[in-house]
Amino acid sequence: MKVNNIEIPTIEFSDLFHVGDMDISEKQRNSYEGSGLSVSDCPKVWTRIARLGGRNTNRLTKEKGVFLNYHVLGTARKKIKKWGLEQGFIEKQDIYLVPGMNENGEEYYMSFTNPEHAYEEYAEYLEYSLEEDLTLSKEAVLNNLRKSGYKAMPKLLEVSMRDHIGSMETINLLVVAWAEQFTELDGVHWADILDEENLSAPRSVIFNNKVKEWKIELM
Repeated sequence: MKVNNIEIPTIEFSDLFHVGDMDISEKQRNSYEGSGLSVSDCPKVWTRIARLGGRNTNRLTKEKGVFLNYHVLGTARKKIKKWGLEQGFIEKQDIYLVPGMNENGEEYYMSFTNPEHAYEEYAEYLEYSLEEDLTLSKEAVLNNLRKSGYKAMPKLLEVSMRDHIGSMETINLLVVAWAEQFTELDGVHWADILDEENLSAPRSVIFNNKVKEWKIELM
């Protein structure tokens, strides 16, 4: 579908689940998905990841729920960033991506805005994970780690019901804000890898003004 001359990839769901309270007024702040209703098609996995045991599971059904498919946004991401900059939702800033390694030997990345913290973390990564000595100068290390990133401004914090948004989440929540404002979609979907051990699973958000279009059944 095309919105404001931006081609938007979509994905359809007719059966999703929310673990927790359905009362929007009771929603807690600082959800990864923003101010809407967090849902997924794997509620048991998310119950374990988010430690939601003991809470109600609600089934939401709709003949054709249509969501923005975040991970295949392509060139649309650049246009949404431009809108976010123009509207004061985000600002450009340097970030530092530092590799790390989990207990299974799998590499991941941490994001820092403070260069001192990034340098210290990188030095520890070399010493403890790779068992190597740091041979580059501090300036060279930081130049290698530095990337162009974005900072969430108060406007994005407010619409996302967040007290803080890390640099790795900023564009996620900017896309949610854009899609809620300009589309008639039900929400946004992140086709994250199903890897419970590393706290990852597919997830979606239904915009608050769209929840009423879904049939809700307490499981």
